[in-house]
Formats: sequence, structure tokens, C-alpha cells
Amino acid sequence: MSQKIVVLSKQSLLADGIASLLSAQPHLFTVDTLDATQVKNIGDELSAETPDIIIVDASDESLLVEVPISSLLELLPMTKIIQFNSCNDKIQVFTSEHRRLGESSSLITILQEAVSR
Repeated sequence: MSQKIVVLSKQSLLADGIASLLSAQPHLFTVDTLDATQVKNIGDELSAETPDIIIVDASDESLLVEVPISSLLELLPMTKIIQFNSCNDKIQVFTSEHRRLGESSSLITILQEAVSR
């Protein structure tokens, strides 16, 4: 089963390049691009797409201000966010984990588990 990926960028050349690279592996990835300059509500578009992975162009600081990683994780908590920075050839991977907090001992357990990873 292939992973559904959305490449979110304001630079169509970069997004198309990433999409082309990943689309060469159709058994692994289904890829769409989302040009942030052409969409009125990015959150609605992404919710409709329900991607497994969103690749965000981190070299465009204005995009990160308009669409903060924390907002994407809140909107799509099961989606992995990959922040790709073509300027320094680095990526960061973000995931979200939601748990119900019952007692204070639950908080301690969650913190211990987080530190031990």
C-alpha cells in the first residue's frame, strides 16, 4: 500500500521536483503538490486530502508563519510532517501523539516514557 504524500510549497519548481522524485516509486508513494500561493484555506485542502505525510518547504519562512507545524499536527494528528530545507540540505520529522491525562501519576509515566526514547 502506498503512502499518500502532499508537498506543500510556494515554489512550484521545488514542489514539482520533489513530487517527480517520489512519483518514480509508485508502489511506495502517491504524491500531490499543493501550491500555497494558489489556495485560500490550506487547512481545508489538507484535511480533504488526508495525507499520510506532508512535506513542507522550510526554506520559505513566510510559509512556516502562515502554516505553522503545530497547526498542521493539530489539524492532522496522525500525519507525519517533514520539514525540508533546500538551503541547508536538512529535514526535520514531526509527529503528534495524543493521550488522555488522568491522574498526576499519568503525567509522570508519560514524561518517563518520552525521556527514555
